[in-house]
Amino acid sequence: MNFNFLFFTLFFILFSRAQEVKTVFNDEFIKSCGINNEEYTTIKNSFSKYIKDFDVSTSVNYWIINEKSVFDYPDEDFVNLMLESQKENLSIFIQAIKKVNPDTYQIELSFLKNIDCKLEIYTVYKVFAKLTKSEFKYINNIDFEKKYNKYQTKTITFFSENSIDFNQANVFEEENKNLSKFFETDIINFKYFKSKSVYNFMSDRGYLLERTMLLPNQNGAETFVGENLIFSGNNSEVNIHELTHLYIFKCFPNRHNLIDEGLATYLGGSKGLSYKEHLKNIYLSIKDKNINLYNELFFGNYVVDDTSSLWYTAGALLCDIAVEKGGKKMLFELINSGKRNIDLFKKIEDIFSVEEDKIDDLLKHELKRKYDQYYP
Repeated sequence: MNFNFLFFTLFFILFSRAQEVKTVFNDEFIKSCGINNEEYTTIKNSFSKYIKDFDVSTSVNYWIINEKSVFDYPDEDFVNLMLESQKENLSIFIQAIKKVNPDTYQIELSFLKNIDCKLEIYTVYKVFAKLTKSEFKYINNIDFEKKYNKYQTKTITFFSENSIDFNQANVFEEENKNLSKFFETDIINFKYFKSKSVYNFMSDRGYLLERTMLLPNQNGAETFVGENLIFSGNNSEVNIHELTHLYIFKCFPNRHNLIDEGLATYLGGSKGLSYKEHLKNIYLSIKDKNINLYNELFFGNYVVDDTSSLWYTAGALLCDIAVEKGGKKMLFELINSGKRNIDLFKKIEDIFSVEEDKIDDLLKHELKRKYDQYYP
């Protein structure tokens, strides 16, 4: 195969019309994968129609729904990939189709981005197509491979490749009660997928390549707040940070992302470190540098050792000093500030008497004060 010609043709097709998500099939290679022309044509037409007619509200109709599944909506990951494709102007290259049993096929998809006239791989994802009643419906990898076992405690449904530690599960149950009391709301029933790393749970969901799978610190998680579902890569039955997100989502519709992540870090730490440990890392990293923390916070991405993020830590710091100043009442006011930056700036001014152009000074002062307090 002439790969230079293939990618020239691919580039021309994918980016000649930039506003819609386009699909290209690697015809020559796919036909060499052991499926006949009739099978290939049927799958190709079915998938092309799904993408062409894609709509978030009806997407799930193309998927096989299993009440025992990890996901309530089996298309959750694919919908997010499609939304990302529309936002980032990605295109889909169907690179391989493999028959895995008489009525089911594995489809490998590369999501490609045009960066400076070069095709770069954004994400690689696999999905399964099953022939049912003369039509193809899709199955996500986590349902098809079913590498997990399922365990139930009072309010938590655990999914894990290995057995779970029920002593730790009971600890998480207690933390769930505590958060319910803290947020003054009913206790949340939720699902928790325990995994050894981000790479593992992303792979279980069908990702072959995705940015977070390559991060040096794999102690991370992803929460689907609309499904009360947590994927945790900390190899533990407990993840207070992610559970906090479920309560914030339930109680504060006008939350700003900075305070959402900040409160989750303030109460539950992140990346295996407590809020106070993150504060120490950030303070020691910036104290002798000429850094504008306002600019880094809202327009940059300041991170120390791939672990301590200014975004998470500064958000937690604002929560900390709000509690110090006015208790939980003032903290809840801060969380419910509004989703826009301008709303958050107004709330910071109301609570801390600091205008937007002085946020850098506020953060530097409070980082030092809290560091001295926690590490005398």
